[in-house]
Parts: sequence; structure tokens; C-alpha cells
Amino acid sequence: MRSLRTAAVATLVLAVTLVGCTDTPKTDPSHIDNNAPGSGPTAEERPKTLQGDYGVHVEDKTLYMGVLNDESGPQAQAGKAWANGKRLLSLWINSGKSELLPEGWKLELIEADHASDAKKSIQAYQEMKDKVLFFGTSFGEPATQALEKMLREDDVLLYPSSLSSQAQAYEYTPPSGASYKAEAMRAMDWIAKERRASGTPRAGIIYRQGRYGEDGLAGWTEAAAAAGISVVASESVRPEQKDFASAVAAVQASGATHVLLTTLPAATRSILGAAAKRSYAPAWLVNTPAWSDTFFARDVLPAAALANLYRVSGMPYWGEKVPGMEKFLAAWDSHGSAFGATDCNTLFSFVQGLLAIEAFRIALERNDATRSGYRQALSKVSHFDAGGMLPPMDFSEVPFRATNRSRVLRPRSAERSWAVIGDYAAPVAAPANPQGEQAEPPTAEAAPTEKAAPTEEAEPTEEAKPTEEAKPTEEAEPTEEAATPEGAEPTEEGEPAAEAEPTEEGEPAAEAGGG
Repeated sequence: MRSLRTAAVATLVLAVTLVGCTDTPKTDPSHIDNNAPGSGPTAEERPKTLQGDYGVHVEDKTLYMGVLNDESGPQAQAGKAWANGKRLLSLWINSGKSELLPEGWKLELIEADHASDAKKSIQAYQEMKDKVLFFGTSFGEPATQALEKMLREDDVLLYPSSLSSQAQAYEYTPPSGASYKAEAMRAMDWIAKERRASGTPRAGIIYRQGRYGEDGLAGWTEAAAAAGISVVASESVRPEQKDFASAVAAVQASGATHVLLTTLPAATRSILGAAAKRSYAPAWLVNTPAWSDTFFARDVLPAAALANLYRVSGMPYWGEKVPGMEKFLAAWDSHGSAFGATDCNTLFSFVQGLLAIEAFRIALERNDATRSGYRQALSKVSHFDAGGMLPPMDFSEVPFRATNRSRVLRPRSAERSWAVIGDYAAPVAAPANPQGEQAEPPTAEAAPTEKAAPTEEAEPTEEAKPTEEAKPTEEAEPTEEAATPEGAEPTEEGEPAAEAEPTEEGEPAAEAGGG
């Protein structure tokens, strides 16, 4: 999908029939029989006029999307940036320049701030669920987990900010990128490839308790076993924890040479600071949420740690020279001034929104914008790549065949950007992700299962890969380029303070310009 809109949409005969949700929700891994008016396999079996139920106003061509944010709680810095991604998408669509929807269609957001409080999330969901077709954002895993069982009852899709494997296995929470487990496995594979130059690695991990951390731990240990690398230290940290000296001491005592941080930014910063005080300087690898773009600023992280830090992510970074980025930047140039500094959580949220809108465009083509019709339309999205910004993803079956490809990046702090050290690749030991019965709503206690891991069927073609203009070799050692740059001191507002440690287990961290 090189264009953000894959095809011109045929003229729609506009009329509406209200269709309620089914009384008995069904387990339907292939979306074949979901009582959707548009679920028929042929054009002749589709409705002759546009059908809708919740959140679609046919007469004035308006789609209503629910958005559940954290803009005042422990995740406010990242939450505001994530909220801005959907706001930017709405402004761009409503300007008439996006070409994402048929002419005249608008996107309106119904938003609520749950402050990462599960009770407030439930209340906000209940208040807006009958006003929206789907929820384009649910920010924060505790706030999202509280809603999971209700999604099936209400037959409504919800796009979580989290990339946990558990959420990816559930029909009502479609993913927007590679899971944390896949990221951790890719990190280990990169280490295994590097060991010829630096000796056999000794792996360690510091991970946050909860889905996010457990996902990283599972991927790290599974890939290590497949590569024949010993995990010599595994330290869990509590969401509310502020002092990480003992965890750092334990990992250092183990002799770990490569340490994965499956943490959030405040913990990441504190851990690297504690390590610097002990003169402990392993290679640090971090999952997508462990990094904050405030780390680009001078003196936020110890220079030695930043010079030996690598990020593993399946997401694009701001300004990357890949197809699709120009349109995002054009939208930002036109409407982003109201949102302040650039932040890749805004980019990530925008990209996620493109998926939600692509499914709605297909629903309009099929004359079925009911909830079940929208879910059916998502199952027709089999090669979503956000116009070239992502490795392709397949949503045709459940568990979703989301990409399991991620890459290794190294910060280029002076440019507030990234260098590609290891290109997009699937984990060597990635499970096959058999297509079978969909998962029940995941629970907080459930460990990530191999069923949730994506298959390689959605791997990108060569033409879908990002350009390699800034790509060093896999064997590159840290250079002065990655050292802390000359630049402005961070403001108090932008700096991830320890006291603002989020309570969320799997959210992308607040970032100011790199993905």
C-alpha cells in the first residue's frame, strides 16, 4: 500500500438502517459469520445502501471515534502526545486534503481523560460507547484491561496504545506494530550476530512487572535459549519503584555484558544513572517504550550510557526517509503548531489512526458501517503498511498476523534522530502463530502465549523496507556520534522525572522526536 488511500471509493448511495448488536457475541476467528450486513463474499450480497448503527452519521457524512487518554495522570506526558496524534489525523481528514475517506466525510473525536485510572476508564467507556463506532485510542494497559470483557459484549473494536502479545491475540484489540516480545527477540538475535566480534555475550534484563515487562522477558529468554546465550541476570522492578540500585548491582555482579531494559523512561533514566555511579557500562538495549526523546537533550542521560545504548522497535522515527512520511509531515506542517514540540508518540498514534480509518474506508465501500460491518472490514485489511512507514501487517484472521519484524536503532543525538544498526527482521526463533480459535479477553495475570506471536506471512517486501541511507553495518561499535550532544538543557516539563513514574505496564514513553 504505497498510497495512504489504496483505491478511489465508489459513489455511495446514502441511506441508513439502524442495526443493533447481536445478543450473543460469537467466537469468529476468520470473521466469516458475524451477522454483519456486509459480510457476504460477493458484491451482490452486500447492502444496496449504506448501513450504520453507532457513531456514523450518514446524512452529514461524519464518523465519530472514541478516544480514551491519560492527560492528567502518571502517563500525561506520553498520553498528551498520543492524544495529539488522533487530533492531527482528524484535522487533516477534515481539511479535505488527506484523501483517506470519500469526499465530504469528516472525523470527529469524542475524548475522555481517564488519568490511567481503571474506574475512570470504565466510566468514560460507558458514557461514550453508544456514540462512537469504535475506540481509536485506549491509552495505558490498566485502563485498557478494565474494558476488555466489555468489548465483546458490545461488539466494539478498541485500538490500544500497548503492543503486548496478549492484546494482539484478542479479536477486539487489534495491534499497530510488532509486540514487545518480538522486539526483545530481535534484540537477542542482534546480540547473537555480534558475539563473534566481542566474545560470547552474557545477557541480563531488568523488566517492569506486568504485561509489558513479562512480554519482554519471555522474548529475551526464548531467543537466548535458541541462540545458545546464557541469561545470567533477570531483575523485575515494581511499577511504583524509584530506587534501582539493588537491581543494577545484581546485574553487574552477574557479569552481564548486554542488558535489555523493558522499562518506562523514568526507570530507564534512573537505572542508567545508577549504573554510571557504579562504573558499569554494558551494552544497553531498550524496548520501544523504555526510551524518551527527552533523552536526546544534553545531560539527561550519562554520556557513557547514551554512547552504548540501542533501541529495538518496529516503528518509524520522525522524519525518516520512507514512503508515507511526507504526508504525515505535511499534516504536521499544516496543523501541528497547536501541539507544541514534535513527539514520536504523536507519530505512532497517527499511524495507528491510519489503520482505523483504512478499515472504515473499506466499510463504506461495502455499504456496511455497522459495528459488525466495521469489524468485517478490518478483516479485509491484509497488507497495511501506513503508506510505507511500517512493515506490512495482516488483519484477515485472529490471532492477528501483525508484523513480528523490528530493527535495532542507535540514537544520533545531535540530529535528534536515529541510525539503523540492524535492519527490519523477524526473530530467528519466532513461533509460527497458528491460526486457530481467538483468545479470550486476556487477564493481567496471564503470561504471553506463543499463540499471540505474529507469523512471518506479513513480512515486508524489499520495496516496503525503509531506506538504508543512514544504516551502519551490524558490526559497528559505538562512536562519538552517539555521545551526548551539544544542545539545550531540557525543560522541567519535558524531562522524565522519577516522581512521575507511570503506573502503566506497557505504554510507549513520552518522546520528542525519534521513534
